[in-house]
Amino acid sequence: MAIHYNALVLHKIFSKENIVSEKEVSFEDISIEAFKTILNNGQHCTSISSIHSANQGTMSKIMLSFDDGHKSDISIALPMLKKKGFKATFFIVPSFVGKQGFLDWDDIRALSSEGMEIGSHSMTHPNFRSLNYTDAREELYESKKIIESKTNTTINSFAFPFGYAPQRFTALAQDLGYKNIMGSHHGLISGPSSQILPRNSVHGRMSNKQIKNLLSPSQAIKLYWFFENTTKPIVKKVLPKSIYFRVRYFLTNGNS
Repeated sequence: MAIHYNALVLHKIFSKENIVSEKEVSFEDISIEAFKTILNNGQHCTSISSIHSANQGTMSKIMLSFDDGHKSDISIALPMLKKKGFKATFFIVPSFVGKQGFLDWDDIRALSSEGMEIGSHSMTHPNFRSLNYTDAREELYESKKIIESKTNTTINSFAFPFGYAPQRFTALAQDLGYKNIMGSHHGLISGPSSQILPRNSVHGRMSNKQIKNLLSPSQAIKLYWFFENTTKPIVKKVLPKSIYFRVRYFLTNGNS
């Protein structure tokens, strides 16, 4: 069969033993146990840029990506990835670097030295729907330039904050040197593309069964993805961000 990639987006990973209050855990955070479910699913996990590898093989693969640059990327995710021999992409926001709970530049360089891909998640994590061309270019260009300077690597992948991926900025990102541009709509990836690539979100309201279903989606789940991809952009556009997240929390409480 032809290879396909299932790109996942994760955020912070937490240890239940270290959580004093549920208020410390956001909607997007997942537990170590949930992360183990992904790593032990029997599918090889790789980075976003591996899509350009000449030796892709024919097996389906999981593309792992982490947004925002949380400290758990290096304290929890990296050791677990190394143990399995897996790779991942870590999307960094330079304005977050060094803040409490986030990676510093030494951490980011350590991830890179271990063979992990470093990508850009913009300079300041804005909603790109509200940006004009000049501001969008600044977010795309400056983040790429700074991360490349700090890590001495070429940054090929970009993920839009909040999953808002305006088509008018896709060509701009490509012109600035990004080869892989990630959104947050559902789907599988069959190969390199000039279009915005899908990522499937793993969040803290998902059970192990729901995570496994996401990793190996049935036709029914793919149909659900189609309807969500069709309706979610409309809802995001109509509702204020705070209300949208409340609605998403309600709808995903116990649902895949």
